[in-house]
Amino acid sequence: LASMKGKPALPYPWWRKAYVHAVEIFNNLRPGGHRDDYDAANKDMLLKYLGEHPIDGEIGFLVADPNSGVSGVGTALLEAFEARHAGKNVYLFTDDGCTYQFYDARGFSQVGERTIAVNEDRDLVCMLYVRRLGAPQA
Repeated sequence: LASMKGKPALPYPWWRKAYVHAVEIFNNLRPGGHRDDYDAANKDMLLKYLGEHPIDGEIGFLVADPNSGVSGVGTALLEAFEARHAGKNVYLFTDDGCTYQFYDARGFSQVGERTIAVNEDRDLVCMLYVRRLGAPQA
């Protein structure tokens, strides 16, 4: 799922709304939930970046099951998105609990990083990535 400036937003399917709502409830029930810190870190990184760079859109949700036995699904999704929006600058948020290496390997640049405490035993590194779609990959 992505949003682009000047394009009407696509409605979220009911199941995604339900999933997001369930995650929010879970995070609010957990002692020491980190959702507010996570959102604040992402907002801070984005505002700092936007102060000096234009942006055309956000990749908000790109997921493929690496254990599905089918390889290349995430890459195919990203390539289809890129073909539709070549030349646009996009950003996304990820963290070290996800497969951020996927974006490293596909020419995205990490332009922001914030560490938040998840609990007394675990910190989480939040990251902001950007890329001009259609630009040659490093």
